[in-house]
Amino acid sequence: MNSSLRVWRVDLHLTPSRIFLTLILLLHLAAIMALVQAGLPVVWRAPVFFLVLLSGVMSLRQEKKAGHVLLREQSTSWWLAAGERQATASLQHARVWRYLVVMDFLCRQDRKVWRKRVVVFPDSVPADSFRRLRVRLRYGLPVQQPDIS
Repeated sequence: MNSSLRVWRVDLHLTPSRIFLTLILLLHLAAIMALVQAGLPVVWRAPVFFLVLLSGVMSLRQEKKAGHVLLREQSTSWWLAAGERQATASLQHARVWRYLVVMDFLCRQDRKVWRKRVVVFPDSVPADSFRRLRVRLRYGLPVQQPDIS
């Protein structure tokens, strides 16, 4: 393999996905419709309706709040900034489909270790960056084994 081969390094700013927000909304509406069709007494339907509605509102707010993620590939690791957390991360597993990329990271900051899943929809990044990310993860990026220490 040619050592002078230039490789695209991942450097992305992910924004909230309208596709995912629409899915959240549609699934909660489907739950409300199922509740209406269930034939339960009003005493049961009303509280469950408000719980589903509250769940939908909280899910939408959480996704809009946490939707901005900075993801940068470094030489042997990744840098990940999601919300208030910023850390060095190692990619544990990546699944790549035509319209979706799911990446599982093991993040380390100071002495804290946590896992973070980053889901990338096609409308979260520019189209060319999404294509390059898919190609980079599918063909050109070794996934690191978990460090058990």
